[in-house]
Amino acid sequence: MPTHEEHILRILGEATEPLFPSEITELLNHELRPGAAYMTTEVATRLQALEREVAQLPDGRWMLKRLLRRQSGGEGGDVAISVRAYCPGCKKMVTALPLLDNGDLKPALDSNADVRVMHIAPGGDHVWSLNDQEKGNLRNTIAKRSA
Repeated sequence: MPTHEEHILRILGEATEPLFPSEITELLNHELRPGAAYMTTEVATRLQALEREVAQLPDGRWMLKRLLRRQSGGEGGDVAISVRAYCPGCKKMVTALPLLDNGDLKPALDSNADVRVMHIAPGGDHVWSLNDQEKGNLRNTIAKRSA
C-alpha cells in the first residue's frame, strides 16, 4: 500500500503544472474511498517533509524538483536519468526515474542516501527506494554520461 508521501509524489509527477496544496488534497480525496479524507494542512506538512524531492514556488504551488530543473533549463535537466530496477508493485524489472533532480542525485548516491524512484504503471505510478545494487547501476549510468 503506498504511503501518503508516495501518493503526493505520484500526483505531482502526473501534474502538467505546479499544484497548490489544496489542489493536491482535492486530487487525493477524489481517489480515496468515502470516509478517508486528507486535510490540506496534512498535505502541506507532508510536502515540507519531502524537501529533497519537491520545491515550493514563490506563489505557493509545489512541484517535483526534477521537473522544476527541467522547465528552467537548468544543468542536467535536458534529459532525465533513468535506471532499470525491480518494481515491488509490478514484481518485475522496469525503467524508473529518480525523484531527485539530476543535480541532487549524484551527491545522494555518493553519500549512500535513500534514492526514491518512480515509474508509470497502469493502475497509477509506483514509487519505491532503490537497493544498493540498483544505486550502483545508477552511479554507473551517471558516470557514463559524464564521460
